[in-house]
Amino acid sequence: FFLAAMASTPAASAEPIPVRVVTFNAWGLKLLSTRRAERLAEAGRRLAALKPDIAALQEVWVAADRRVVSEELRRAGLPHQRYFRSGLFGSGLLLASRFPIAAARFERFVIAGKPHKPWHGDFYGGKGFTLFELSTPAGRLRLVNTHLQASYASPEYALHKLAQALQLASALDDRSLPLVFAGVLNLG
Repeated sequence: FFLAAMASTPAASAEPIPVRVVTFNAWGLKLLSTRRAERLAEAGRRLAALKPDIAALQEVWVAADRRVVSEELRRAGLPHQRYFRSGLFGSGLLLASRFPIAAARFERFVIAGKPHKPWHGDFYGGKGFTLFELSTPAGRLRLVNTHLQASYASPEYALHKLAQALQLASALDDRSLPLVFAGVLNLG
């Protein structure tokens, strides 16, 4: 999935620049994902081959997988990287950028999963969203990366997703910079 975003400074004389963004759900669940380590190593190589300016990944839960993917992206010219720890397993959200990260924060979802259903790992995974400001040659660009509540083939989490979307929307009220939205919405 690719998104072409145009970032520009407020000055009318500045030329817009193309920014190539890739977002990818890595499905990196330690005990559940098939051939996880091998698949994520290959994903890192393929993402690097796409030559993005920014890569926003979700479900990169395992530290060893993060190191492998991060190194591939670093070799591809995306040296500015950030991952936030959260919950028992981390946020799962990894950002790699060609552009310097001027500001970064993580906000955990207030409502996420059900603790009495540990086989639905959202509560324990520390899900939320990351919000970045990247310094591009044309000015600052905001990027959000998230992974909303999984559905688990049941409508029981619909209100969780709504609450998460509202929390996320309230954090995006600053409209002074261009915004790129990346992530998994789990709408199905």
